[in-house]
Amino acid sequence: MNELLNKVLHTPVEAYDPADVMAVVNMLIPLGKEKALEKITAALPVNTLDGVGAFWILRVLFELPPEEFYPTVKIGRPDIPPPEATYPMPRFPIVMIQDIPFLLVKGYDLSGVPERVEGHINYFREYGIIRHQELSPPKQSNGLEAEFLSLWESAYGDMYLLEGTSIFKEQLNKVF
Repeated sequence: MNELLNKVLHTPVEAYDPADVMAVVNMLIPLGKEKALEKITAALPVNTLDGVGAFWILRVLFELPPEEFYPTVKIGRPDIPPPEATYPMPRFPIVMIQDIPFLLVKGYDLSGVPERVEGHINYFREYGIIRHQELSPPKQSNGLEAEFLSLWESAYGDMYLLEGTSIFKEQLNKVF
């Protein structure tokens, strides 16, 4: 598990692989909340700014109570901005479609000092509810694109549709 966890932690945004994130999350779930967070914390690089994958793992590994919101990932300006209304995509920039975590951005423009992941670890330690079941994506990709397009339309209308669809298809090909 350590090797795959390290791979996900160090994967650049543009090389995101949902299959790797699903595998890591499914290995962490049986550990329970505290041990999973300890495992992530122990695997973080000394310069935690290099551990951007931890943001994605946390957003997939944890649910939140209805009164809480997923904290904003502040590692720069995403190439696709968050939707104005958060309800269609509460985990932005991650969106879950049939248990597959898609990352909706291809990169971030850094301006200033990016946020360290420790703040998110502490947030999920306090408010997060670890998933009760492992991620179980469908065996085939049938219907996933239509579900993605419906979700996209509810969040963005037709803005950024070409970019978003391209990112989605690229990541979908990594899963199937």
